[in-house]
Amino acid sequence: MASLNFVGSDVSSYHCFLCGAEFNEVKQFKVHLLLQHRKKIFCFYCIEKKGWSDEFSKQKNYHEHFEIFHPQVIENRKRKQKEQKTIKYALKKIRVRENKKSGKAHPNSCSYCADLPPFRFIWDRERHLVDKHGYDYCNQCRLIGPCLDVSLHILNSHREKICYICRSLSPDFQNQQKLHQHLTRAHNLSGSAASCSTCSKLFGSVTELVQHLEKEHGCTASRLRTLKRNVKSRVEKGLTNLQLQQYKGIRNDQCKHCHILTALLVLAHTSLPSLLQSSSERCTEHGVCLLAAFFNQYISSVYMFHPREMLESSKVFQVQGYPYNVAELIRLYLESAAKEHAHNPEGKQVIEHLFTSIEWKYQCSECDKFSHARARESVIKVCGQQARCLARQLEDYLERRTCVCGAAIQTKPIKAVGGEFLFIEVDRFRYLKDQGKFELCLYPLQLEEDFHLFGHVYSVFCIISPDVGSDGHYSCCFLRGNQIVSIHETSVTLKSLYPGFDQSALLVVLKRKSEDPVVLAEANTDQSIINQTVEQIHQSADQRNRSIEQTGQSESRANRLVEHFDQVANQISLPVVQFDQTVNPVNRSIEQFDQTVNHVNRSVEHDLTVNRFNRLDNQFDQTVNQVNQSVGKFNQTVNQVNRSVEQVDRTVNQVNGSAERVDHTVNHINRCFENQWSEFQSIQKINRTGGGSEGTRDVLQPDDNAAAVIQTNVCDKEAPLDAAVSNSIVYCDSVGEVVIPEDFVIQPLLDMETQDVSSSDGMTPSTVMTSSTVVTSACMSNIVN
Repeated sequence: MASLNFVGSDVSSYHCFLCGAEFNEVKQFKVHLLLQHRKKIFCFYCIEKKGWSDEFSKQKNYHEHFEIFHPQVIENRKRKQKEQKTIKYALKKIRVRENKKSGKAHPNSCSYCADLPPFRFIWDRERHLVDKHGYDYCNQCRLIGPCLDVSLHILNSHREKICYICRSLSPDFQNQQKLHQHLTRAHNLSGSAASCSTCSKLFGSVTELVQHLEKEHGCTASRLRTLKRNVKSRVEKGLTNLQLQQYKGIRNDQCKHCHILTALLVLAHTSLPSLLQSSSERCTEHGVCLLAAFFNQYISSVYMFHPREMLESSKVFQVQGYPYNVAELIRLYLESAAKEHAHNPEGKQVIEHLFTSIEWKYQCSECDKFSHARARESVIKVCGQQARCLARQLEDYLERRTCVCGAAIQTKPIKAVGGEFLFIEVDRFRYLKDQGKFELCLYPLQLEEDFHLFGHVYSVFCIISPDVGSDGHYSCCFLRGNQIVSIHETSVTLKSLYPGFDQSALLVVLKRKSEDPVVLAEANTDQSIINQTVEQIHQSADQRNRSIEQTGQSESRANRLVEHFDQVANQISLPVVQFDQTVNPVNRSIEQFDQTVNHVNRSVEHDLTVNRFNRLDNQFDQTVNQVNQSVGKFNQTVNQVNRSVEQVDRTVNQVNGSAERVDHTVNHINRCFENQWSEFQSIQKINRTGGGSEGTRDVLQPDDNAAAVIQTNVCDKEAPLDAAVSNSIVYCDSVGEVVIPEDFVIQPLLDMETQDVSSSDGMTPSTVMTSSTVVTSACMSNIVN
């Protein structure tokens, strides 16, 4: 690394150490080093800051120097660029907000279309203005504006280089003489004459035309603005070098076969070469064999070649000379490739891929004639003598027919089949009767991204445009996104899409992208119905699964209910009041169970719907069978639950019967007790008076089979009883007679509810109960009041 010392940056002059040149500014000195000593490597940052720099032998050494001594330079530059970008975006956002508040239009919006939303890119707005509102631009200084304003600009600034009538389509003329030749040949203007393209007035000089444009049409250069670049080509991924290698030019050694080379170039990029692979390359007597040989040579060649055999073999295609129209040439080649013979066994495939078949049926409203028309076209020819978009021209071709009587009929084709590629010829030539010649109508075709034709979606593959400045020369432009690959003979150019690129297109080639979603939806109606049916089956299966889950929950709930019923059955011996309190929640549980059973029954009704689709889904049948088995098990469980409920009902009936028998026994004992109580009172009176006899005691002997029911509220509280029986037993035999023992003692018992008594002679003891308690015993014979 050699150290080269220069004069410091604080001096007024800089000297080059290599050539001795002197400069006043460091910027001039840096430019001098870049241009005059480009092979030398210096650090310009050191030159800018210190006024001198070291010389580096390799670029690697320069990068090491930059990383060691200037590590923050690149980061600072990136940070500044990011900050500037952020500030620019914020200012743009503020400007848009202010424009909205003040009522100003969006900068990307069209001033002529109020209802049209703003465009995302300014380039889209520029193309919209050129296609829809008659704008044009100057191809010299890239200024865009109304057509007459651009013509005025060309007359004032470029009148000797380009044509003010052709404007953006005008070629660059080398001198004024060639420009006058173009005006005379193309626009019928001789000498210094000039004409207005709007009102067709003739003027003796260009100065008069300029005054006419400024006064009559109000043209001014102030409405012109710079045409923006197509940034969409930078945003989207462009073509790679490998993709560009397939676009190759063809030599035109004789300089008169450009139209033939253009037609061959277009067909070489279609599917025709692959369809003609089986044709013989050595044969020169058939047109299809010549085409196959040319395509193989074009694809396999590395260098550009001159197709001499194709250019000199017009008689092989049964014509005396090739036509000058590119569309007619393509039609000739495709018709030759579609003929089937021993050398071309793939003729049908050529028709399927590159031909269009259309069929109409209509009845004339003027002559009432019914017509049936068929067309098999390799190149569709549309009328382009009026300024209309290509979509409108295709619509008129397909839906407008002419009867033999001359009446125009609106109809639609009953059958239309399009190939992989559609070749559309735009007839722009209009015959002028007064001048006896044809005029080329130039206007943009407003090509769309997608064309919905014949049940398919097509996109623009390429266009063929004539060179306005030179007769007989054409350019083939292949569209790839927002880029154009333009090929003219040996010249291959890649450029961004620009406004008005289709203003002079004579042939448009469309390539099939995919099926038309609308037609595809109509064609697949049955499939959609089947898909909907399958979805319904899946939904029914989901409902069935949920029903199965609910059935499982119902089974578990039924099991809990059965357990609950078992508990209720075990508690049947409890008092009736508790049983009544238990029966109420059981009834509610039974109602819930009934609701669950009804829901399951409604789910089972869906089996009718499932049976309709058994042929479509075998797996669903298996699921239905499993569900039916689960439902059978559930029905068995329900039957078991019903039997448990019946058993509970029988138990309740038994309890009620027992309660009725007990009530009957209580009533009977109460009557017996009343009789015995009256006898007991009489005996008590006898004891008080000292009466009685032994026979009476013998009568009141207890019986082993007697029964006793004690009820405390039976006693009359108003009776003059001060005492009750104590330590003695009163017996009631089976006849109903009362026997009082000798040690019978009366004690107060009016406030007592229960008392344990026992027999003095070995009888079974019993318990005195309240009026709400019932006790039965086969051997009970003791009664205590």
